[in-house]
Amino acid sequence: MPLVFVHGVNTRKGTTPKEENIYNNRFEYFKQQFREITFKKRISDLKVYTPYWGDLGVKFARNLLCIPHGNLQTLGLGSPETAAVEEITLAHLDGELGLDDEVKNRPILTLARRRGLRPAVNLLFAGASTAPLISMLDKGQHKSPEAARLALAAEEYSEKNGNPDWLNSINNDDEFINFLLKEIHPSDLIHEGIQTLSIGSTLSNWLKNAAIAVKSATGKIMSVATGAVVGSIGGVVVGAAVGGGKDSGRQSFMLASRYIRPTASTFIARFFGDVFKYMENRDEIIKKVLQDIDDAIKERDKLDSEDKELILVGHSFGGIILFDILTHFRPNIVCDLLVTVGSQVALFAEIGLFANQEPLNLAFQANKPAPRPNNIKRWINVFDETDYVGFGVTDVFTGAKDFSFDADAYPILSHGAYFDTPNFYVRLRERAEDAFANGTDS
Repeated sequence: MPLVFVHGVNTRKGTTPKEENIYNNRFEYFKQQFREITFKKRISDLKVYTPYWGDLGVKFARNLLCIPHGNLQTLGLGSPETAAVEEITLAHLDGELGLDDEVKNRPILTLARRRGLRPAVNLLFAGASTAPLISMLDKGQHKSPEAARLALAAEEYSEKNGNPDWLNSINNDDEFINFLLKEIHPSDLIHEGIQTLSIGSTLSNWLKNAAIAVKSATGKIMSVATGAVVGSIGGVVVGAAVGGGKDSGRQSFMLASRYIRPTASTFIARFFGDVFKYMENRDEIIKKVLQDIDDAIKERDKLDSEDKELILVGHSFGGIILFDILTHFRPNIVCDLLVTVGSQVALFAEIGLFANQEPLNLAFQANKPAPRPNNIKRWINVFDETDYVGFGVTDVFTGAKDFSFDADAYPILSHGAYFDTPNFYVRLRERAEDAFANGTDS
């Protein structure tokens, strides 16, 4: 049973070997979570393909110097190798946390105490997937199935222990990781393959590397944000609002807005730019994605294949690309499960932008939802309610199911946070199992 994951807009490998390595590590970790969490029970050896089309996306003549800069310029634009971990870190922080000096010193522990264990676990593993790796880790060990199994164990533990007492007895993020691993290791939550886990193991160091990167990112975020706030509102001392008062809400809002703006503006610019590039010439991107889909189909059709199912997963604009392939470019492909996440498929359908739009328009003209294409046997659509570019499908298409997911991230930034959180793969596993159990009409 092969799976093809098609990324969305604003996804780039970068221009240096270090940046490309961060991209590759992140997507390898995505693959492991699909294998070890979401579809492990269905097939033991899932083949995952991740076609890359970002090199065909929009390019900016002045490298997005149109985004307002000054104090706002440095975040995410001047440090491409750390941009991913900075983005995922600020996605999980908020203005109120930003007013707490402790968040700069121990962001993961502070988040756990303020919001609970799961948000902290999400940030820790998201940081692990996006942080530049130190040399001792950059050997491939972190790419092993054990990394995903550890994420699953941490997610299941945080599900049962939202606010464990031990959070009050530790002093920093290093101790948080040590205690979390001790709590997981002897429990019945441990999964095959990580029984040998020890505090000095590669995986422990992988998480500690993440904690260091998240702390560094937090410091940079807060430095940029507080400088921008002070400069914009006449020298108000941000720290004075920590204790509350009538201005604390405004201060936290200003703080959040200032550090989110550069990343949000970059995302919006690339979002529309990539859409325009695709609409100008779909063929190049379609061809690249189809190469991996064809390889996946060949894998599925092998005589010794364990399963004959094809799963297609599209994040954001990746869902648009997959829908165009399945309804226009290669309608003979049978997809056993289509998963669209934070996607705009229904929006494009309503606007009338698909390559094979006529069947959809016929249904809409009759004031009816369009039927799910016959070659898509099951369709799961996932969106975060704070994701402003993630749309529902159930009122636009029949035979598709919407599911809401809370990535516990800021609006706009939540769009990129789905696949970096372990609990996303757990929730998707539940939905996929239901879809296959209930047949093609589910």
